[in-house]
Amino acid sequence: MEKICRNCKYFSFREMTLEQELGCGNCQKPGIPVSVINDELKGGVFKWDNDTCKAFGPRKNAKGT
Repeated sequence: MEKICRNCKYFSFREMTLEQELGCGNCQKPGIPVSVINDELKGGVFKWDNDTCKAFGPRKNAKGT
């Protein structure tokens, strides 16, 4: 598996359509600052889906997929 954001368990696309087409999303790695809006954690750090970092963790597929 290529160690890039789109394959990392910490990466999430911001929206399911447009951001996937653009290739961007948020890194949700524990320990990174996030904003608090209405007492909910929002966001993460903006990343392009082909970025890399030392904290890469492989995304695990659900059983049966």
